[in-house]
Amino acid sequence: MIGLYNLIIIVLLYFNDLDFFPARQFTVCLLGVIFRQNFVFLTFKVLIIYHASYNFSYFLYYCKLAILISQNKNGRSPTRASQNYPTTSNVGGSQPDLSKLSNVHVDSQITFRKRKEPERDECQCSAEVRDMRSEIVRIGSLLEKYVDSNENILLKMHENIADIKEQISDMKTSNEQTINTIRNTMGGIMTQINDIKSTTTSVLAEQTEIKEHVKNLEMSISLGETKMKSLEAEITNIKQSSQTTTFTQEKQLHQEEQIIQEVQNRNNREKNIVLVGLPESSLSNREERMSKDENDVLRIITSLSTEIPKPIKVFRIGKYKLGKNRSLKVCFDGIGPAKQLLRNKDKLPDDIKIYSDQTPAQQHYLKVLKDELKRRENNGLTYQLPNYTHYFNYRTNSIGGGVSAYVHNDLKHCLSESKYVGGNNYLWIHLEKYGLDVGVVYNPGHTNFKDFLEEYELQLENRRRAIIFGDFNIDLLVKDKETKEYNQLLKESGHKIINKINKKHYTRECKTRKSILDHICTNLHKDNFHMILVDSSLSDHRQLYLEIKNIKSPPKSYSHYEAINYSKLYDSMKTMELQKVKDYTELETLIKRCTNESKVNKTKILNLPQKDWINKEVLIEIDKRNALWLELKKNPDSEALKEDFRNKRNEVTKLIHDTKKTYYYKEFVKRKNDPKKIWNLVNTLTVNKLKRSCAPPKLILNSKEIKDPHDICQTFNSYFSSIGTLLANEIPSKFHHDCIYALPQPIRTNSKLSHFEPCGEKEISDIINSLDPNCSVGLDGISTKVIKCTKNLISTKLAECFNKLFDDATFPDTMKIAKVTPIFKSGLKTDPGNYRPISVLPALSKILEKTLHVRLEKYLESISFISERQYGFRSKSNTLTATIDLITKIKQNIDDRKIVLGIFIDLKKAFDTHNFIIRYPHISEISSRLMYLRKNWPIILLRTNHSFNYCSILYFYFVLFCNSYVSYGHCTILNLI
Repeated sequence: MIGLYNLIIIVLLYFNDLDFFPARQFTVCLLGVIFRQNFVFLTFKVLIIYHASYNFSYFLYYCKLAILISQNKNGRSPTRASQNYPTTSNVGGSQPDLSKLSNVHVDSQITFRKRKEPERDECQCSAEVRDMRSEIVRIGSLLEKYVDSNENILLKMHENIADIKEQISDMKTSNEQTINTIRNTMGGIMTQINDIKSTTTSVLAEQTEIKEHVKNLEMSISLGETKMKSLEAEITNIKQSSQTTTFTQEKQLHQEEQIIQEVQNRNNREKNIVLVGLPESSLSNREERMSKDENDVLRIITSLSTEIPKPIKVFRIGKYKLGKNRSLKVCFDGIGPAKQLLRNKDKLPDDIKIYSDQTPAQQHYLKVLKDELKRRENNGLTYQLPNYTHYFNYRTNSIGGGVSAYVHNDLKHCLSESKYVGGNNYLWIHLEKYGLDVGVVYNPGHTNFKDFLEEYELQLENRRRAIIFGDFNIDLLVKDKETKEYNQLLKESGHKIINKINKKHYTRECKTRKSILDHICTNLHKDNFHMILVDSSLSDHRQLYLEIKNIKSPPKSYSHYEAINYSKLYDSMKTMELQKVKDYTELETLIKRCTNESKVNKTKILNLPQKDWINKEVLIEIDKRNALWLELKKNPDSEALKEDFRNKRNEVTKLIHDTKKTYYYKEFVKRKNDPKKIWNLVNTLTVNKLKRSCAPPKLILNSKEIKDPHDICQTFNSYFSSIGTLLANEIPSKFHHDCIYALPQPIRTNSKLSHFEPCGEKEISDIINSLDPNCSVGLDGISTKVIKCTKNLISTKLAECFNKLFDDATFPDTMKIAKVTPIFKSGLKTDPGNYRPISVLPALSKILEKTLHVRLEKYLESISFISERQYGFRSKSNTLTATIDLITKIKQNIDDRKIVLGIFIDLKKAFDTHNFIIRYPHISEISSRLMYLRKNWPIILLRTNHSFNYCSILYFYFVLFCNSYVSYGHCTILNLI
């Protein structure tokens, strides 16, 4: 039985090892059952010891359980035990005998009840149990103390372990840093080792070279010693022979001494200046004369510059003679004051001159140079051709080189400019009859190419019409950088090269290649040129021969026009008795008469366009550049001045280019939304031209050629009057619809427009103020400027006349006559269909139209007649609002995931093919009395010719807004159909 229990306990211990919790509960129950057995103590001890070794928490658990079991002396037996299990006879109560198995089914739920205390003496083992209990209690307390101490030890161990981990990580980090430092140090050491190796190699090489040099030096020393010995021998021979120097050697030594003395003398004289023309005092005392000379010299120096120091010495040159002015020599401590005075010598009065202090050798050289220049001038005058004038420009700093030109005396000519700058020669001759500048240029080729281009560009900009001949030493057959820059310069300045650029038309030939170094260029594009190349024995360059055909000087452009003296006009109108004027026709006649009496004939010369981009800043910089140029001419050897002038010239060139570009860019940007202003700007930038007539020389209509001006006017008149009807008739009849789809339902109102509200003087004045003063003049000759000038005099009478026209429901016939000017569009100029008619109505009719427009618009707005979809010619509406509404509609449909389709239509001759006559007066509720229907006549005007008669009857009426998208003028203007 004990073996069976042990087996069960071992199995339960196995499940306990698997952490199977029900096994633990069953173990407790089993221990409670078998507690009375003696072997349970042994088994429980084994269980406690096992779990102590395996898991300390389990050990405590079972120890406490054992204590609880031991405290229960009398166990409880299950109910109904006497029925289901056999009981032992020697044990009191109903304790079942678990050593025997029962076949009776046992309920899974076991209940315990309190066992009855036996009425017998205490069991023999109770003392042993008590001892065991006390032992267990003692062991439990020891175990609890042990657990508490172990927990503290574990906590300290955990803390120590955490500290150790941190120390280990710190040691790891420091070790890594140390390793990286060691690696870097090792890398540096390796680099140094490599450097040392390379240095050692180079040192070895240098040592080898030094050894070779030492050997060479030893050889040269040995050779030198040999030469010294030979020289010593020669000297000994010379001494022994005691020969004297020859005459030539003495002369050479003397010349060398003279050169040294000349150089020293010039260096000393550079500090001095010579003043000529200063009056000498007639005082007998020499010291007084010297004192006066010093004061005069100091006054002159101070007038030139206050920065020049006082001279150290002033004295007269030569012996004193009464009545004779000797030159003054002024000595300074340095070279600077003397050079500064020489640069500013032009600021002195004409009777006082300053010269540099020249040595006799310098004076002799200058005299020879002057004689040479004089000889050259005489040669230039000598080398003349009969009936020709000789112009020339040669080098002034060396012999040879220059340009020369011969001009026939029959041509009225003059020298425009002769210049020698930077080693290049420029010669310009002006021919007055042809308004032409002929230039001759020579570029030697060895000068500064950039300076040459800059100077040449300035030369070209100053010539309006020019032809330039030259040897430029720029090979046009070679496509290098210099050639490209030169061609770009000519292109930007509007010049073209007349030569043919190919090897066949070379201008110079050598053994290796052919080149074009000489050429002719011009900015005359409308003239005919004939050019040939002529071989000549005078030079290795071929001669350029140019023949100009039909060259004419540009004639001056005149404009003859009639101007109005507005002061005279106002005075004339003031004297008129306007109170007696009865109707509009009399008022119009009166204004016409006063206007014609105030006209004067004038002639205007159209000047060349001005350079509006030149501002004050540009002019100031140009003046600074010119001032530097004058300074450079005074001191051409100064490198600092050359550099300053070059930098300033480049700055001015860039400033001019940027200013011009910025000015024109801003001007075009300001006018970008107005094509008319843009074209006005373009016209102002080009050469002013007379307004040419738009009349074609001939027309061809129905294969018939028309040349007579009156017939041309009549043809235009007939064409413009009938083209609308012809085009409308070509439209198929099925596309004609008289109904207005924008208003599907007729508008019926109680109000009806039967008369117009009268206008007043203030309204007429406001309309006149709003008129454009630059509008064209109609056939009546009354311009808007005339109306504005006489506004204070005629406003009241105009209001009275217009009110009478409102009452009579009439529109004056003179206001219906339009001056039509045909403007060519494109295509054949002989086809009248390629012209656009531009109609100009009288200025007074615009005032009447505006008054009618205000009243008609007010009425139509009051009855909500105008469509919301009409954007043109309405207040608070324009093309921008139409665009916004269109975009908004498109976006809304796209947001609603709908397909958007747009159809845009451009109608050919829209205003000519549309019939704007209101066919349904009941729609607008406007009295038929106000629907003005009168005849209208256009007049075609070409030069001074106009059409013969009023060949076509055209209707004039007010274009109502209706619900059409087509509007013209102010929507109430008179229209041709």
